[in-house]
Amino acid sequence: MAVKITVGSEASNKPPFPEPDTSEYPIQLTMADERKVWISNPQPDKLTLIAPLLWKHFQPQPKDEAQFIEYITTMSSVLATVGGLTKIVSTRFDKTNKLFYEIVLQAGDRDAVAIIQFTKPKGGAKPQPWKLRIELNPRKIGPAGFKALAGDMSYSHTFRLARYLADAKITRLDTAVDFIGVQVADTLPQIEPLGKSSYVVGRDGVLETISLHRPAPPPKQNYDAAGTPKKVKRSDNPLGEVLVKVYDRVRERASVLQPAPFGPAEVTRCEVVKKWKGNGPTLLKLTSFGNPLNDVSLTYIDAAVPNSDLQLWKAYVGLRRHYPATIATRMLGLSIIQALAWGKLYKDPPSALITPAKSWLGWPSGLKQSGLDHWIGIAASAEFDLFEGGQT
Repeated sequence: MAVKITVGSEASNKPPFPEPDTSEYPIQLTMADERKVWISNPQPDKLTLIAPLLWKHFQPQPKDEAQFIEYITTMSSVLATVGGLTKIVSTRFDKTNKLFYEIVLQAGDRDAVAIIQFTKPKGGAKPQPWKLRIELNPRKIGPAGFKALAGDMSYSHTFRLARYLADAKITRLDTAVDFIGVQVADTLPQIEPLGKSSYVVGRDGVLETISLHRPAPPPKQNYDAAGTPKKVKRSDNPLGEVLVKVYDRVRERASVLQPAPFGPAEVTRCEVVKKWKGNGPTLLKLTSFGNPLNDVSLTYIDAAVPNSDLQLWKAYVGLRRHYPATIATRMLGLSIIQALAWGKLYKDPPSALITPAKSWLGWPSGLKQSGLDHWIGIAASAEFDLFEGGQT
């Protein structure tokens, strides 16, 4: 059932709203300023899978290691040259090993990109197996894209995709939640532990993006044999990895000459980034793994204080994004009691926009909307996928 929106008078500075699909935006809030906010189901926004390539992933069973390698190179060649339900965008070829080690494909209604990489084992004391890595954006690939990729990667049922998807571990998963009726400057995101924060401001002075970073390790001083301090190496990523990103969807779409998601309505997206090194969940665990929204707090600034303090509080938040608490307190003339209270509130705000337990109820719907549930279903069928009998 659609939500009926009542638009205010012409004198209101609030933009008109569409009627979002309540199956995709099941949560509706009314903020202190009477602004209506619609909150989407969480969806997988970026996904990276990796698994060793083993004999059991191909059929008929390889007779020896040479045929196993031939299967891999043939699979890479088919994906890189033949085409099918997907479109070939680019390839990278290793002439020595006759291997297309990277294939970039487009799939789905939005021609979203999927990157497929084959990694040849390296020699050494502990030889590594062949590996297959897949990187894509489920939300962009969509249901049609996942089905197309599954068809082409199976290449006439020779590659046991079900077995691979059941074995593959997730090394990265971004979870995205959209908010209709919210602009970035209205939000106050927090995460623990928090490192540095970065802000992107448009030429017009409008805040477009807030990124929260993982705490970077402190610099380490090393010494040479004489005890003289060595030069400290500059970090390649001084800000640290991004853990949470809040950005303006309207401006992001405009930057690629695409229309706004909901016309004149403000839309903000919050992405929570989760990474694993070797111990990530499998696709089958995606329906029950730990809620990544538990790690983040996202509030609507107006929801944090009474209306009587609202303008002063907004000024305080704006100053705190550029100055320490002592300067913000002095510039606004806050009392000691108010400064202490607002300092604590700024660091630990109530999560008015993301309520982890409530928001996470929409995760199964988000998996279905993205189409990733199709691959989860394929992975679940692996136990019925007979080695010589084709995939279910």
